[in-house]
Amino acid sequence: MDNILDYTLEHKISTNCTMEKFHFHELYQIYLSLSDGINFFVNDMMYEVEKGDIFIFSPLDLHKVVVPPNIYYERFTLLFNSSFITNMNTEETDLTACFRNIKGDFSHKRHVKDEDCLAIMNLLEKAGNLSFSHQYGNDIYKKIVLSEILIYINLLYKTNKTHQFLCNKNTSIKVSPVIEYINLHYTENLSLDILSEKFFISKYYMENIFKSTTGFTINEYIIHKKIIKARELLRENIQV
Repeated sequence: MDNILDYTLEHKISTNCTMEKFHFHELYQIYLSLSDGINFFVNDMMYEVEKGDIFIFSPLDLHKVVVPPNIYYERFTLLFNSSFITNMNTEETDLTACFRNIKGDFSHKRHVKDEDCLAIMNLLEKAGNLSFSHQYGNDIYKKIVLSEILIYINLLYKTNKTHQFLCNKNTSIKVSPVIEYINLHYTENLSLDILSEKFFISKYYMENIFKSTTGFTINEYIIHKKIIKARELLRENIQV
């Protein structure tokens, strides 16, 4: 569980990065990629990632990054507690609006040009430096810089064109009806055998294309859908 009162920023570089399992955070997350050739699995979507791509995640978003071997993988990751900047919100400006509007065909990915990428990098680095400072007024500066980052991100997700990429159109066309069916019936007694019969697809082939498209096995996807729903209900104080 994330135990962060304000925010934490990481700037990482690696050449052998593995993330075996999907995960989610208790906090909001902003991710900036400075590398190409990476795949990001988010819920039931797969995105191809290149330098200058920005992703945002709410606490309910399951995600996993897949980095090919020997790829130079550089990224910034900012996790923040929404309560830290609540008093910076106004009647006209909700700094977490873009995170709470994640639904339907929302695309988690936005791409920025080199000059904009440099600008957001400078803001992130400033936020990181402030997290180690204990000077007078530092607590206020941290809120100001985080607010500036969030204003930029909200404007980006309001005005920038949606970018959404699935791995292979042929396989995604076959998998999409399966995903839609699971999304509607995951509380029922679903299994690979049942889905295979319903969609007239070999269960071995179905499992293969489902995994390559979503990053999940079918059983994993059903379980994660149940986890997400349970978390939503718990947040609404409804007994699961």
